[in-house]
Amino acid sequence: MSERIWEKDYGPFRVFGYVAPEEMDIAEIFDDDASKLNMFHLRQDIAYGKKIWVYATARVFCKGVELGDSSIGGLLYKDYDGIKKEIFNEDHQSIVHDALKEARASLNYLKDVKAPPREQLTSQFMEGA
Repeated sequence: MSERIWEKDYGPFRVFGYVAPEEMDIAEIFDDDASKLNMFHLRQDIAYGKKIWVYATARVFCKGVELGDSSIGGLLYKDYDGIKKEIFNEDHQSIVHDALKEARASLNYLKDVKAPPREQLTSQFMEGA
């Protein structure tokens, strides 16, 4: 279950930032045995709410239509404020940037699509019913 923690407008686009519990075991981010010794303490901190272990997703909408998204996982933070600041606000080569790039590409593609007139679409739909 994801939770929306952030949103911001970029011209015609509105970007929403979501977090959800990370499914990957936190031990996977450490390579050496000395670090793995800390796993017990990190798992306790997460279990007791002292730290959060999540993945984040940025979703871009324009006029209510989702046009792009990007995610990053394996985020260990003290709280959501750190994620909002570092992942969504400050990191300009982040998931927000990637999601906006995807949204712009989607919008350009959709502009090139030649849709039939509304009346024609309606009559086609009615005939198929």
